[in-house]
Amino acid sequence: MLFETNRLIMRDPQKSDFAAYFHLVQDEQATAWGAFGYQRPQTLTEAKSSFEKYYLDPLLGCAVLDKTNQQLIGVLTMMFSEFLGTWEVGYIFHSDYWHQGLATEATRGALRYLFEEQSAPYVFAELVAENQASEHVLQRCQFTYEGLARNAFNLRGVLRNQKRYGMTAAEFQQLRGSHQI
Repeated sequence: MLFETNRLIMRDPQKSDFAAYFHLVQDEQATAWGAFGYQRPQTLTEAKSSFEKYYLDPLLGCAVLDKTNQQLIGVLTMMFSEFLGTWEVGYIFHSDYWHQGLATEATRGALRYLFEEQSAPYVFAELVAENQASEHVLQRCQFTYEGLARNAFNLRGVLRNQKRYGMTAAEFQQLRGSHQI
């Protein structure tokens, strides 16, 4: 286990997660914003490929399990850039688990883990500008809006604007000190 929150367990990916992973990447709503290299539900062949390429690599992220039933309900990505020494976070949750604050809880847990356990100097997230639900998660987690890159993401053949949010270690410490995160 990497870390846990009140309702979630974040642990390294396992090969035995494939059935739950396939269920996740079959969810049209969950995959709509481009998760794991696809922007639509994945076929079995595509899911096997993305499972091996993206999911099983513990350097890219972790499984998100519901504490009550130990079921995989999402994936939290935490990607380290050796060149910059910074971290990027992202997430995908099955739509059955939306609107419960779970993405916010997982992201806050990731921030604590990255800043406190990994000594991250900076953590950021990028999203398609129209993805308002993810933007609200980042705002609730107290990320700072840093800017807009025009035409930076190809979503189903259409170039879309991409927003970037970030947080420095000093900002995180200030939020922790005031119990805002």
